[in-house]
Amino acid sequence: MPSQSAGLATTLTALRGVVLIIAGLFALAYPLQALRLLVFVGGGILVLDGILNMAALRLTGPRDLSFWIGIARSVLAILAGLMVLCSPWLIPMLSVGTLRILVGIQAIILGMLEVCTLLLPRAKARDGLWSTLISGGAYALFGLALIALPVDNAVILVQVIAVLMVVFALSLLVGVWRQRAAVNAMD
Repeated sequence: MPSQSAGLATTLTALRGVVLIIAGLFALAYPLQALRLLVFVGGGILVLDGILNMAALRLTGPRDLSFWIGIARSVLAILAGLMVLCSPWLIPMLSVGTLRILVGIQAIILGMLEVCTLLLPRAKARDGLWSTLISGGAYALFGLALIALPVDNAVILVQVIAVLMVVFALSLLVGVWRQRAAVNAMD
């Protein structure tokens, strides 16, 4: 049973990676068209990423500090996504700049939480140093880009976000590959 749960968790993580790669490549190929779509799809992707990560966490390991950091990271991703999805209703209450800064800060915190899991001994062996650093760095860079780039440079921001999404997704897939290799080596 534990190996089935671990297998499902790695499959969900791989699904996260594939969804992020598709979205990132679309945004790179069609930045102007993607800008409108990406505002809403990006919010949906953040929500989906948080939900899939939370589902994967439920299936693996004990309820230790690593689990709770993962839950906090997932909740922040879901909240950031919901803020983006609700932006048409939030814009009258908050300016676009304020909403952008709030989502950017959440993304930076997400990245920092991802990197903080490296301080936990179990996470180092499970996820790998580089894939965790890259994925946490991608989230943090996304947040910094969201805060630092003016709204006038939205197309550039879409392209930066697209590259970071692909990098983050590739780091997820590397982690899945390592987990599958470790499981196959044990069999």
